[in-house]
Amino acid sequence: MVWLTAWAYFCTGVVRYGVDDWFPKYFQEVRHVSLLSAEFQFTAWMIPIVATLGSIASGYVSDIYFKGRRAPVAAFLYFAETIIILIAAQMTNIWAVCISLVAISFTCNATHSILGTAAAMDLGGRKMAGFAAGVIDSWQYLGAGLAGVGLGTLIKWYGWNAWLYGMAGFGVLGGVLMLMMIAMERRDVVGR
Repeated sequence: MVWLTAWAYFCTGVVRYGVDDWFPKYFQEVRHVSLLSAEFQFTAWMIPIVATLGSIASGYVSDIYFKGRRAPVAAFLYFAETIIILIAAQMTNIWAVCISLVAISFTCNATHSILGTAAAMDLGGRKMAGFAAGVIDSWQYLGAGLAGVGLGTLIKWYGWNAWLYGMAGFGVLGGVLMLMMIAMERRDVVGR
């Protein structure tokens, strides 16, 4: 379960850093938008705000409505993230792009909080929470590395259209991994 969570968290890292690290360059090179523009400033300010809101909301939903189960909420968020990414890839209006990037940030930061912290504590228990958190958290940064090098390579070879599509696959993979975790949880409950 720790390794499934770590791999899903890898996907979170790719998308989270894929947006955070690449959107300024995208605005400049593709949209020809200044970093001083209202569009850029809106996006730059809203990303950390929705990251906070997504983290709080996902924790609340998983605690209250799913009785502390993280995988169902994370699966939903990964698939919603994928849909938003694919919609964002079709946007031509700069404000629609801004709102899409903010929405992607909401979803990927919502999985960030429930997998990187809450799930690690749940899976590790009192005696191994630190180790579980370290394993899981380290995979997010491997994903961040792929967001830098991997997405940069995709953009170089295939242009900026590959940026969002490159992240979409990680939304799907994260969702599938969480569906696997749901199946494992059900098997464990039935087996008891």
